[in-house]
Amino acid sequence: MRWYRCWTFAVVLVAYAALPGYAVAAAGSDTKHRAPWDDTVASWDHLHLATSDTKAASEWYQRHIGGELTKVGQFDSVILNERVIKFKKRPDDSGGSVGTAVAHIAFAVQDPEVTAEQMESDGATRGSDTRYTVKLDDPWGIRIELVPGRPQKHPVLHHIRLVSPDPEATLKWYQDVFGGRPHNTFPRPTGKSGKNPNFTGGLLYGDVWVYVYKSDAKREPMADRGVEHLGWSFTDFRKAVDKLKAMDTKFLMEPRWGGEVVNAFIEGPDGVKIEIFQGNH
Repeated sequence: MRWYRCWTFAVVLVAYAALPGYAVAAAGSDTKHRAPWDDTVASWDHLHLATSDTKAASEWYQRHIGGELTKVGQFDSVILNERVIKFKKRPDDSGGSVGTAVAHIAFAVQDPEVTAEQMESDGATRGSDTRYTVKLDDPWGIRIELVPGRPQKHPVLHHIRLVSPDPEATLKWYQDVFGGRPHNTFPRPTGKSGKNPNFTGGLLYGDVWVYVYKSDAKREPMADRGVEHLGWSFTDFRKAVDKLKAMDTKFLMEPRWGGEVVNAFIEGPDGVKIEIFQGNH
């Protein structure tokens, strides 16, 4: 019954607020909820998705997740609680995100079940459910997870789940390069920390979590496969480049200096494509 489902999610919602980082995620730009930590290394900036129809995809996400439709440079985009989701044109047959090192992207919404039903009626394919969350593939094959969130004007991007055969090394690499607030206990929607044999830890960047889980499955390259790349900005871009060079990081595109956008593309652990740049896009 509808009243029972609403009551269930209300209870889950209160419990979910106790999750590490949840108050930050739900609060968005409300700085009084932000926990103190050293975020001077880098700032998580954007998510770039590859779809066969960028206009339709940006409108689909705005319709179901909220935010503001806009253009960022040449890219159709959605600004969601000060976070940017950009859309890049990809070949129709390039496949979705399933099978890459980015297992899914997750949004906190008021009622995951209601949002999932609306997405299903608009071209999404339902996947597995848990007691609190719902997984779907959007119409372009990008895996989404919906988690319960507090009522607010717009839902928020809650986390990005990465998978790796060596999750400890992967987590260490991201923290060494980008900083972030660490958390190494599996966050349950009940508000209690627990154990999950595949969960290694997470890093909080502003109001977005990056979680790393263990998986020994072979992963496909990310290029044009749903989640095209992740983006971090640095206040001292040259210092970041020097550090990455010293770490023998693979540069997919060497740094561009002197233009309006000072940036580079690198390959992170497990083939994850990452854009780094000076300041904000």
